[in-house]
Amino acid sequence: MHKPNLQMKKVSIFILIPLLLSCRAEYKIDSESFDWQPYEIGDKLVFKSNANEVDTIFVKEISSYTNPNDHLALFPDYQTTYFITGEISLINPFTSSIGNKVTKDYVDILKLSSGEETDYLTLNFKKRRDTLSYSEITFKISELESKFENKSKYESIEIDAEYNNDMPFAYDLKTVFWSKEFGYIKYEFKNGNSWNLTEFIRNGENILNE
Repeated sequence: MHKPNLQMKKVSIFILIPLLLSCRAEYKIDSESFDWQPYEIGDKLVFKSNANEVDTIFVKEISSYTNPNDHLALFPDYQTTYFITGEISLINPFTSSIGNKVTKDYVDILKLSSGEETDYLTLNFKKRRDTLSYSEITFKISELESKFENKSKYESIEIDAEYNNDMPFAYDLKTVFWSKEFGYIKYEFKNGNSWNLTEFIRNGENILNE
């Protein structure tokens, strides 16, 4: 006698699940937000320090992932994130534990993420073998648009490394100078060391001088 009710419950579940899944949002990055991501695979960035050291960074990968924005939710919304990473030529090469000479390492450069109301740009530049600590600086795209409202895309803004950072951590990174056209122009540490972008090579041309 209870079989019809059981069948109805099964039918209801099969109907309900697609309805719940259809309520799940998947946030895509707005096409105009990509204007704030200045790098292309193959770009070569040359930074010179105030101690006359030179860092050469190659943009090696631009990858995208779509992940739930709440891993604990039963039917979470999804957001897309682009990761820009590179390879750096080490100033001081070293020998690995198996005897190989290591002359290059990975470097984090930038993240661009989608959101419900706005997209986000995260300045997460970090030389992974560096003993100094770096922060991640996240902006709403609307914030960046406001900061550059009276500036050309070639000009840069000065950003405190602890901007929008609620974590009580004493980062070594002090300041970042950011340009919409060229990305990182300069970054400074609290110990007095600073690095300036001297070359931005794309397709064999230094576009920094154009």
